[in-house]
Amino acid sequence: MYEMHRHTDCGCCNGSGRKGCKQPNDGGSGRRWEDRHRDRHHPLYGGVTLTWPADANIAGGLRPDSPYWVPGINPDGSMALSTAAEFVDKLNQNEYLGITTWSLPITIFDDTSCSIDDSPVTHFAYKCGENVPGNPGYPYSELGNLFYNVLGGTAHNNIATSHGPNYYLFRNIQPYLYWSQTGQSGALTFSNDFWFQNGFQGTESNHDSMFVLPVSVTTTGTAPVTTPSCALAQTCMNANLPGLGLDTTVHPARPTLQPRFDLQLIYDSVTDVAYLANANLAATLPKDCPYFVDGINPNGSMDQGTLINFLAALNNPAHPFMGLIGWNVPTTVAGGKNPDCTIPTSGMGPDIGYNCDGTVNDRGELYYNQFGIEAGHTVDEKWSWQRFYFYNLVPDYYWECNPKSGLPPSQCAHTTPDGEIPSFSLQSGYAGVQSNPNDLFVMLVVPGEGVPREQRWW
Repeated sequence: MYEMHRHTDCGCCNGSGRKGCKQPNDGGSGRRWEDRHRDRHHPLYGGVTLTWPADANIAGGLRPDSPYWVPGINPDGSMALSTAAEFVDKLNQNEYLGITTWSLPITIFDDTSCSIDDSPVTHFAYKCGENVPGNPGYPYSELGNLFYNVLGGTAHNNIATSHGPNYYLFRNIQPYLYWSQTGQSGALTFSNDFWFQNGFQGTESNHDSMFVLPVSVTTTGTAPVTTPSCALAQTCMNANLPGLGLDTTVHPARPTLQPRFDLQLIYDSVTDVAYLANANLAATLPKDCPYFVDGINPNGSMDQGTLINFLAALNNPAHPFMGLIGWNVPTTVAGGKNPDCTIPTSGMGPDIGYNCDGTVNDRGELYYNQFGIEAGHTVDEKWSWQRFYFYNLVPDYYWECNPKSGLPPSQCAHTTPDGEIPSFSLQSGYAGVQSNPNDLFVMLVVPGEGVPREQRWW
């Protein structure tokens, strides 16, 4: 069971400047919440109290003159993992809300409530941290516990639209990724994370940009031991590249987008594809529409299996969407290798990181070279004519396509192994890789200018 208890920094906001008091520029809420657990199934843990700040994006409200500020915080409050570690240190040094034991949340590899059992390596995906009998991940898969048990979130749904009454005890909860300090098994340059967009627990490079929700934990028993990412101990081989790890540069913005088909399509002559201006078509389709398929979530996101069916419906020769054949998600070059990416990978997996632009990555070219957005900045920050061509852009991860060698650019290799399926975040410009069960958004393209020759006026 859990109990929520409110704590307020009474008497602090009097201009005294005492440590632990909410200052005008600290971005804090002045409140914290204790989540008290009494887990009969795991007597080793004893009584566990998790204390959370009521502000779920403290960094997003900070000014550079705040005692909690550290360089590397993105304008929206997201940050790389090494920056997150420095940020939490600052909270402790300055006794944020009177507490000196803040830490990044941990995750438990043998969390048996997770929807995917990848033993002996890990458990991951949905429902991690749930309060079910015998689950060693409860309550120490701390972000999962918060999402499912405390806030009342549900798998595949945005916490902002599906939640219980405790959701309103917090403010500034971001429907995006939050950092865990627990490193990926066998790859400590990656760290676990948790998605408040859909309740998915996964992992990503420590250079990715995510939000930070610290926690302070006390127990009458023995807390589990997890291995932190090397970014926290500053022992990564790439430790000389802090923060976002930017060691490449993007080409200067060179907008060339051209509207087509009465502004329904936007043609990019650099990559020779036409984008559907509606950047989240799936979310706008009624269920009786011939292009709607089972598995599309209310917000328009979907897993790979649903994506395959969705593309098949759009490309149905009997009634293709907009009369066009060849609908797909934006692609990378076959194999995904891109010298502009900040994180080259060995083997068959695609390169990842920031600055993955140019002709070898459709969406990177759109984000960096057409919209002119910088790494670590969200698509919502940049307003340009090129940006105005699109609507329903979601600042989150979208699916990309790896055509593999021998396939045409318009044909996805849906046999790509889990963990190597390319994706791109419009929240930060980060090109990553995902596992099939995750739910990502879908932006659509057609090859060339997308307009049947008989309908062209030029």
